[in-house]
Amino acid sequence: DAGLGLGGVASEAESEAARPRPRALTLAVVTHSYFMAQSEVGAKCRGHYGEGMKKPFNVQTFQMDFTWGGRRDSPLELVSNAPCAELARGSSWKDFADKPYCRKDI
Repeated sequence: DAGLGLGGVASEAESEAARPRPRALTLAVVTHSYFMAQSEVGAKCRGHYGEGMKKPFNVQTFQMDFTWGGRRDSPLELVSNAPCAELARGSSWKDFADKPYCRKDI
């Protein structure tokens, strides 16, 4: 018999079961707000920018989901139906224009 037969199907199923399951991987990516605004990440998170803003605030932080093929040459791909969650609002220099501030506030 040239086909896989039942033994081949079982071996294939065992091989599939032995593959490591995807695990969560947390990455922190830091970029300039201008570059983020011009990306698909920026397009997805735009609803969290301030009213009339074209880019995120300084140190505004988001959480997004990506998939990764697990290989060094595999690209990260944005999960299209996953939301962009705002983790920290960030600030603008305008927030401190009329009051004293500390470096930690920026």
